[in-house]
This record gives sequence, C-alpha cells and structure tokens, in this order.
Amino acid sequence: RYYHDIKHIEEMLRQLTYKRHELDTKTYWSMALAIIFHDVVLENSTHNTAEKLSEQYAREHLTEHSSFYTKYYDFDLDLVSSLILTTSPEKYSEYRTNVEKLMIYFDLHRFCNKNQKSYHLQILHENQKTPIDSFVNKRGSILKEVKQSCEKMNKISFFNLTFDEIISGIDNSVTVLENLTFKIGVYPGSFHPLHKGHKDIINQAEKVFDKIIIVQAQNPEKEEPIKLITEYEVINAKSDEYIGNIFKSLDTDKCELSMIRGLRNSSD
Repeated sequence: RYYHDIKHIEEMLRQLTYKRHELDTKTYWSMALAIIFHDVVLENSTHNTAEKLSEQYAREHLTEHSSFYTKYYDFDLDLVSSLILTTSPEKYSEYRTNVEKLMIYFDLHRFCNKNQKSYHLQILHENQKTPIDSFVNKRGSILKEVKQSCEKMNKISFFNLTFDEIISGIDNSVTVLENLTFKIGVYPGSFHPLHKGHKDIINQAEKVFDKIIIVQAQNPEKEEPIKLITEYEVINAKSDEYIGNIFKSLDTDKCELSMIRGLRNSSD
C-alpha cells in the first residue's frame, strides 16, 4: 500500500478529532471505525466494489468480535456500514446526510495538500497492472466526477465546512496529472528461473521507477524452454498480460523509458 495506507487513516482520524465536540458519542465512534475499515480491501471483485467488500469485512469482523468492541466503543453497526459505502466515488453524487458528507470530506481532504504528484504516483504503485494511458484517462475522469459531486454537495453547508478548498485542490491535481511524466523501467530477461537476485533488482528498481514492466523472453543460448513467471512469483505482474502490448500503450511524451539490468560481468 502506498496511498491507501495507515498514514491516510491517521489523517482522517485527526480530522475527526477536530469535529468531536460537534458529534454525539455513537456517531463519533461509528465514524472512527468506518475510517479504520473503509480501505481494508483495495481491489474490486467480479461482483462487488472494493468499498462493498470493505463494508462486508467490517460488518463480519465487528459482529464476530462484538464483545470486545461494544465494551470499549458505543457505535451503530449500520452507520459504520453506511459510512464505508459512502467513500465510493460512484456514490458521491447521491443525496447525503451531513454525517456522510463529513466522511467524504475527511476522505478527500488530501486534495488540500500541495504535493499532488506524489499522490498520483502512490496510486499508480497500487495499480501496476494498469497501462499508463488507461491510468491517466481513468484517474482524470474520476477526479472530474468527484469535483462535480463536491460542487453539488457544496450547495448546503455542513458542520460549518465547505468543499471549496477540496474543489480547488482537485483542479490542481488534474493539472498536475495532465503534465506528469512517468519513469518507466523495463526489465527484460529469460528469468529461468526467477531467483532472489532478480527479485532484489526488482525491489531496488521500485524505489527508482514509477512503473516496472517485466519482459520475459526465450534466451536462444538456453536450450530448455522457459517457464513463464506467475503472478505469485512477481506481485502485481502477470507476464502474459504484457505480451505484444509492452510499448504501444506508452505515450513517449508522458513516459521516460529506461532498461533495467543487473550487472554481473563485463558483458552486462
């Protein structure tokens, strides 16, 4: 996790503490638990969004361990579920209660930060399978939709807050995204087999590049056919998804391409 991490949770909880005096106890603790659980699942499944899967996990977990949670926290499980589902961008445009709008405000408050470039790159790191052009287009569309929803919610004030600063931050974020250049590292090899040395190079390269593409090909000097890398061997990389699509989706104006190699001898 790079963007949807513990720091994001801590930032939201910090915002919540600023409003504690305006919330009743049950609402406060329900929102605190919703914040903690709202990003527990990141990937969509075939039938459900990540937010719905997070909501299901939270409900099951809080129910299973209810004796512990009810001992320390006065919360409403239905409200926790509702607030988690509220964080789905697809739901922003729906009518929202003030408490739900407050949850969205906390979730989007990162747009008030000036360093939007790092946030885009962190989200890209969580979506390494997505081609750059698809990432930029989808991310841009989501930001514009979120802005429209914020403008709609902004018509009625809530808890003495507005979305003005967030809307301005989204405009800045879109501009940064449109002018962003991505550092792409292409790591070719037969990887026959993929060993610890390869993985060490990948781990080092992840600190340098915004995206890494692993290109696996047969080495003519090796007679034995290669065994394809599985996604279990390289996290978030499934080699057959890239065959034939390695370079055609890389906009040269948006990407700086470099080759990754391990240096073992003079020929390397």
